[in-house]
Amino acid sequence: MGSLRIVLSPVLQDTKRKTHKIISEYLEKIKNSVKEDAFAEKKVLVTGDAGFIGSLLCDVVVGLGADLIELNDLSQEEEKTLTI
Repeated sequence: MGSLRIVLSPVLQDTKRKTHKIISEYLEKIKNSVKEDAFAEKKVLVTGDAGFIGSLLCDVVVGLGADLIELNDLSQEEEKTLTI
């Protein structure tokens, strides 16, 4: 079982890296298609903000001027995605 984990680990890391790249590129396209101040002085609720996609989405909406409200029960998140 230990050798299987060693083999899968690089594959999973590569998949995670590729997924992050695809999602980041997609969110960048969304950001570029929306006016820079589209969310200025507006409150935006993001649920699942501590997760992989949620944390990236938070960066985008804050970059568009939103007053961000984050909600998460932290039931499935890793500590490394959290910034306090």
